[in-house]
Amino acid sequence: KPAKVSIKEAKAVGVQKVQVTLDRDVDTSKATFTLKKGTQSITLDKTEWSDDKKTATLTLKDVKISEGTYTVTLGGLDASEIDQASASFTAENEKVTKLEFVNPSDKIAKSEAVTIKIQALNQYGELATLSGGNYTAYVGGATITPKRNQDTGYLELTIDTSNKQSEIDVIPVTVFLNNSAVSVQKTFKVGTEPYVAKIELGNVKYPSDQGALSSEGEIAEIPITRYDQYGDIIAYHENYKQEFKDRLKVDAIITPYSYDSLVIVDKGVVDQDHYDKIKIRLDKNVEKDTEYNVMVYV
Repeated sequence: KPAKVSIKEAKAVGVQKVQVTLDRDVDTSKATFTLKKGTQSITLDKTEWSDDKKTATLTLKDVKISEGTYTVTLGGLDASEIDQASASFTAENEKVTKLEFVNPSDKIAKSEAVTIKIQALNQYGELATLSGGNYTAYVGGATITPKRNQDTGYLELTIDTSNKQSEIDVIPVTVFLNNSAVSVQKTFKVGTEPYVAKIELGNVKYPSDQGALSSEGEIAEIPITRYDQYGDIIAYHENYKQEFKDRLKVDAIITPYSYDSLVIVDKGVVDQDHYDKIKIRLDKNVEKDTEYNVMVYV
């Protein structure tokens, strides 16, 4: 291997990622990188190294890669250890190259609010960060502007199928990127009314970094996701009939029995604020550290 290290290649591999390839391994505890666009310094969030210590992936902080020339410079090592310290590359603005439906079934429920999801992929194969206003959707003859879910990155179309006939009616959906040839089309069949067929729980979120409830009144939150019989997420919507909202309510069993030290907050409430999480409050302090199990059901 070369006695001195050089940057062999640098290129954009994501809308916020730059990959730097070296011609030999280096001491990753010492090696650092700086990134500039022209004369402007770009703040980096983190650097991840490959196992062979020859390739580094730089993640930008707060900004996206845009059209222009970038320069990566290797530092942190003794000058006598470096041969070619810099490399430049030309980048382009993010662009959408592909649209795909991601609903798990060709059927959607008969409901006041059904969500059809689309993933927009950019030139790096990532979920594109363009806002929903960059797209247009035709749903059964109606024109809809998709919304981009900030949490999942998917584009979402929420439609009302409650006036359709189950197992008979179909809804053609076409989505395209404005002023481009990138588009996708699919016809969904309207199935039966939705019911909760599956739920998933996320990680417990505590009020502090200590990872426990320690003072009376503190609340832990557990994210909950409901899925219908077609595998689609049942997202809360104000248009749902009260009867259906009642069927979305959650309850829970806490073991071992906590003698009312732990209580479920607002377990019967179904609204935007309480729908997607279960809140557990420490009503009375416990005498010793204890781990509890929460079994949640709808």
